Amino acid sequence: MYTWTAYGGSWRFPIALVGIFSLKAIIGSIYLMRFPETSLWDYPGFYSLLVEYGPTNDTHFTLQIAVLTALAAEYRALRSRLFYLAVFATVY
Repeated sequence: MYTWTAYGGSWRFPIALVGIFSLKAIIGSIYLMRFPETSLWDYPGFYSLLVEYGPTNDTHFTLQIAVLTALAAEYRALRSRLFYLAVFATVY
């Protein structure tokens, strides 16, 4: 973040990130999804670093899309060619 604000000359992106993660925390604490009783994704008997087995509330707010959208908006404001890469990654 220091590099972005020092060389980018703007606090918009760090403020946007704080807002995105704050919104995620608020939504995650208000809305808790129930784990389906008939789910096929049950605990397989061993721990996984990539897949969470159990009740999670990550399916209604995707941080990756929110951060990429904020990056695309910032790159557009800076008139950077990385805008197209951020839009492509968001759409992909």
